Amino acid sequence: MAVVIPNILNDLTYETIFDLFNDEGFQTEYYVLERFKDEIVAYTEMMYDTLYAMDYLEDKSTSIRANMIYMCIGNSFHKIFEALTTQYDPLENFFTHRLLTDSTNGSNTRTGGYSDTPTGTKTRSFTNYGNVGQGTTFESYGDGDFRNISKTKADGTVNEGYSNYSETRSYNSMKDDVLSTKSVSENKNGNSGIFSKQDLTTREIALRLKHRIIPIFVRMCVDVVNKGVWKDDD
Repeated sequence: MAVVIPNILNDLTYETIFDLFNDEGFQTEYYVLERFKDEIVAYTEMMYDTLYAMDYLEDKSTSIRANMIYMCIGNSFHKIFEALTTQYDPLENFFTHRLLTDSTNGSNTRTGGYSDTPTGTKTRSFTNYGNVGQGTTFESYGDGDFRNISKTKADGTVNEGYSNYSETRSYNSMKDDVLSTKSVSENKNGNSGIFSKQDLTTREIALRLKHRIIPIFVRMCVDVVNKGVWKDDD
């Protein structure tokens, strides 16, 4: 004999489903559903009182029915529940929350060295090189009246050379250790300006009217067990 949905989704079945949420660590969902258990049962009777359930479920235990339903909807409802209960400002439509970390470490070791060795001969030559001093008499001091009064003269050649000369530059072992860590935290949110505040408010209202947690939960449970046939009271 066929049974209607409220005979399958009764208070015991729902209670078992709620416990399964709690066992899986979804305590928030458990507390919300348990809080409205009687109302959920009443809502199911009101909305699906003449919808038949699968014949297969007639002789199955409450545990089997509940586990079948939870297997089909448990994780999905958890994701829906999280999405619809997330705290946010409905007038904001962009969010950036990230942490950028830049870490550098390593070593640079210097060894060896280099040598400079000058070779060849450097020559300096002086011819009639020196200083000439000039002066004038007291009576004549125009620009054309200056005469040479002294002269220092250097003649000849000066040679400079190198013999067995070298310069050596060497390094002892040198190690440079580098360790650097940089973290940048970026947190931004607000309105991008694409939608007005009125548009965002309208969208929020439409979301809340269309997607309500308890009706979604009940409908998900019904979809698992319903036969797709409504009882004809006529």
